[in-house]
Amino acid sequence: MMQLRDYHSLNDLQESISMKMIKRVYNTVFTPSTSIDLARIELEKSRKAFLEAKTHTEFYAAQVEFESIRIKRLEEYVNVIVEVGESATNPLRPVKSMVMTNAIVAKKVALSRKVVHSVAKKGVK
Repeated sequence: MMQLRDYHSLNDLQESISMKMIKRVYNTVFTPSTSIDLARIELEKSRKAFLEAKTHTEFYAAQVEFESIRIKRLEEYVNVIVEVGESATNPLRPVKSMVMTNAIVAKKVALSRKVVHSVAKKGVK
């Protein structure tokens, strides 16, 4: 190891220090990674991929739940309208009043809203 007195000037000392730094940076950049470093990098990539896949899964599960509730609500609405329409054209079937029909639809809408809110509060796991 060289002593401080071995350098002829301050510039020689600075050049030596800067060369050491360059060599250190070069070695850290171009030295092959160890197996532990590679395993850590792969583990981090795997965790990121897992979180992304889980996010997609939760999103699509919520979307499926939303659409199933929507289908039920629309089927019930269509069934009520069809029943009212059939009773108006069929003289043997008693006619439901529009007040009763509106009350049934309002109950079903309120029920579907409760289900949507409970799913939103609970979240999909």
